[in-house]
Order: sequence, then C-alpha cells, then structure tokens
Amino acid sequence: MCLAAGACLVLSGCGGAEEEERQPFKAGVASVKITPEKTGLYLAGWGQNRAFTKVHDDLYARALALQRGGTTVVWVSLDLLGMLGPDVADVRRRVPDISPQNIVVTCTHVHSAPDIIGFWGPKEGVSGVDDDYREFVKQRTAQAIKSALRNLRAARIRLAKTQAPPKTARNFDDPKLIDPEISILQVVSPADEPIAVAVNWGCHPEALDSHNLEVTSDWVHWMRRAVEEKVGGVCLFFNGALGGMVSPDIAEHSFAEAERVGNAVGAAVIKALGEADSPSRPDLAFATRTIQLPIENQKFLAALQSGLLPAYKGFRGTDVTADLAVMWLGDSLWMTMPGEPLPSVGLAAKALTKADYKFLVSLANNELGYILPRDFWGNKTYEYEWSMSVGPKAADLCLAALRDLLAARPAVAKTTPPPEQKAPPATSKEKPRPAKSSS
Repeated sequence: MCLAAGACLVLSGCGGAEEEERQPFKAGVASVKITPEKTGLYLAGWGQNRAFTKVHDDLYARALALQRGGTTVVWVSLDLLGMLGPDVADVRRRVPDISPQNIVVTCTHVHSAPDIIGFWGPKEGVSGVDDDYREFVKQRTAQAIKSALRNLRAARIRLAKTQAPPKTARNFDDPKLIDPEISILQVVSPADEPIAVAVNWGCHPEALDSHNLEVTSDWVHWMRRAVEEKVGGVCLFFNGALGGMVSPDIAEHSFAEAERVGNAVGAAVIKALGEADSPSRPDLAFATRTIQLPIENQKFLAALQSGLLPAYKGFRGTDVTADLAVMWLGDSLWMTMPGEPLPSVGLAAKALTKADYKFLVSLANNELGYILPRDFWGNKTYEYEWSMSVGPKAADLCLAALRDLLAARPAVAKTTPPPEQKAPPATSKEKPRPAKSSS
C-alpha cells in the first residue's frame, strides 16, 4: 500500500482477522562488539584531537528483530555518536534477507566512541575517520542484524513507562523544557523467559567530557548492565529528544557520576517492568517515508562539498535525504528522527498520537545534527545548535512526514491478548558546563 512517492506502508496480517489471529509474533536479538582493535583513533564529540588511549568498557552493535506475518523490522542501536545516511545504506545492502527500509539504524550518541562521521579529527577541517574502523563497524552491524534475524522465535511483549529519576538529566539551555518519560519494551518467550529490553529516553551520554581519552559507552553502559543483571536478556538503548541541551545532571565529569546516572536510570526501568502488565502477543505494522531536507547551514554545505564528510564524497546540490519511520507494536507507537530533536520537537511528535506508550527514537538512519523548532532560530540561547543543524525547515518537514505516516494507521495495530489470558473488561541562563559538546 503506497502512501505517496517515497513512502511505503508494510502491514502484517493482510489476509483478514482470522488469518492474523493465527500468525505468531516472533522476536530475535543479538549483541556484537564494535570496540576498536587499535588505539589512537579520534573520539567523536567535545572538539578535536581526542585520540583515545585505552578501552574502559566495550562498545556494541545491538539488534532487535520483530516479526509478525509478512512484516519484519529490525531496530539497531550502535554505541557511536552517529552514522551518516550513506553508511546506513551500505549496512542495509549487506543484509539482503529483509527490505532495506525495514532496518532502522540508530546511535546512542555517546561522545567517547571513535569518530566515523569526520568532524572530530586532529584539527578543524581534517577528518577524524579511520576507514578501517568504519568498515569494521559496518561489517559488525550487518552481522548483528543477521544474527537477530536468525534468532527469531515465538515471543510476547510487555510495555512500561516511568519518569527519569531526579539528578539524572537536565536541559542546560532551558531547565523547564525536557521530556522526562522513559519508555520501555520487554520481549519475552511465551514461557516468560527474557529475550530483550529496549529503553527509550532522551539524554546525551556525556557524563565524561573532553578530558576523557578512554573508550566507553558512558552512563548507558551501567544502565544496560543493571537491567541485564536484574531482568535478563539483551538491553538496547534508543536515545530520545536529547537536543539543546539535555545532558546528565552531574556534580562532575567522571566515571563515578556516569555510573550513578546509569544505575539510577536502570533501577527506574527495573521497577517499571516489575509493575507492568502480563505479556501480550502484539500486532505489528511499519511504515517509512523518505524526504529531502534543505541544507541551509553553510558549514555543513562546505563540509559535504569538500569531502570532509567522507561518506558524502561527490555530493552535489543543497539537499540531504532523511528516512523517517513509524512502527505500531501492540499498544506502543514508535517514531524516528534523523538527528537530535530538541525536547519541544520530540514532545510535538509524541502529541501526534494517543498511543498508550510512545517511543521517539532519535539519530535514526542519519545524523543531521540538531532539529530545532523554526522559532528557535535567531534566539541567541540556541546559537550553538544553529551551527550544528541543517537548517530551520528540518523540524517542520520531519513532523509533517510523521503526521502523514500516522494518518495511515493500519487496523491491525492493536494488541492481541495471549491465549491463556482474557481481555480485561472495559472501564468507564547561564550554562554551568564549561562548553557545549560538539555533537
């Protein structure tokens, strides 16, 4: 079913209600290390010339495959600052057993992982990309996707949401403007054995700052470890509305503070899952749209045209491609953004749906910098964000694409209770940090 040029809606259970009822829901997960095998690579974020010296904790490509009927979707979480669209397309080409647009590649946006984009080399204007490492990441990412698909088996889901604990995140531009919601998906076997937990929340993984020269996934490492040790399965983190500038609320930039934030968020996730409903077999539907975003940031244009961003060598013109996606999974609704939406943009996206559980996944299928509301342009508070954004039209165009996709909500996007469970009855300004991160 086509929505429009560049848009495609993929539904499960198109053979009618009876056929849909017979189709199993399946899930598979995989986790593959993408830790660099040599030192000296440049870390992305927090400025130039940060060649790393050692590994504190491993980086991963984690993939979650979901399937029902004719619809299969894979969500990938990479411990990287970001991945550009052409590299995402290359990863997709390496996995021929699934429609390319049904692979969503996201990044946690950690600032202590190697640069595979190009902005953070030894000095400004010199790429920080190690070609061998970037190829290594793409190979391992494709491997994780293939493994998740091979691991598909009958599954159920439970959904939960909670608020971020105190002293874990703060908007350093506007403390009142933040999305504190943590959205949680747990995938289990029909026997309630743990398979995976997906956590969606908006906060920069930058408890470590420019002085850190160790590879780490920052507070995300401790959050995932806490969840995996208590709940089981593989934990994946998908960042949310983190832009402008939602960062850890910490006393100092240190591993101790990264551990504190990660453990606090992990504990909140564990508690929310402990109070969640029994698992259900969800319906699944997925839709994507490809749009063009005009690049009005001269810094970005110069980087593209000069080849500083190697994945875009040969770039011509002033537009960049962005893929946006929507997934209906039981009582949850998942939406993507191709960069770092500010909380106001993320909240506007969530306001487009009345779903019980809303997942807003940023840095998906591209890293196009900050996505600001149009009226934030010209506001000196967000001057840094302008410098790291494609332009003032991006937010409106992304929200319009999501609105169009949501308007085609399929009838199958409902939750099916498991056979052993009956459906419940109806019920009636000063920024305290020394410098903004080069994200």
